[in-house]
Amino acid sequence: MAGRRAKPAAILKFEKKSHRTRAELRDRERAEIRLGGKKFYAPTYICGDQIAMERWRECVKIFKEFALVSSSDIGHLARYCKMYSEYRDLLDRRKAIASMDNLTGAEEKQIVDAAKKHMSDLAAKKLFEKVEYILSTSGILSIDSAINKKADQLTKMEDRLFLNPQAKIKTQIAKPAAKPVDPLADAGFANL
Repeated sequence: MAGRRAKPAAILKFEKKSHRTRAELRDRERAEIRLGGKKFYAPTYICGDQIAMERWRECVKIFKEFALVSSSDIGHLARYCKMYSEYRDLLDRRKAIASMDNLTGAEEKQIVDAAKKHMSDLAAKKLFEKVEYILSTSGILSIDSAINKKADQLTKMEDRLFLNPQAKIKTQIAKPAAKPVDPLADAGFANL
């Protein structure tokens, strides 16, 4: 039978709900595997994508001071940034479709005539059919469906990468409180 996944010792200390002793937590902390460092290098497949790189830089700023994420998580972070770029592209396409929906008949004819100048009649006809499909209800619904799926996937990835407020709150690790200084301890007096 499989049990629950083990939580890191730092999170157990923060939650203060563990039945483990301090010594057990200390031993567990020493035994934890730590992969990677704090240097985050962007993979080549996101370097050419401007939106993905912008998101990468934002995330790296956040993760520089965050103890739970290291350079071993680069692959997941890169996939998140690429998916964010695709999500923004879908939103831009949806916006362009909304602006095309308001075209008058004369404006549509100008677009078709411009397409005919650069293409054969058959290619222009196929292009116009594609545009008609995109402007149809089913075309708009398919783009909206893709946007919703990307948004759902992004939310799940943000949870794993601690990028949304709820995930940050759940995993915040409190710094240990400093011991109060006893001025009489240096003089040889015990705490009475």
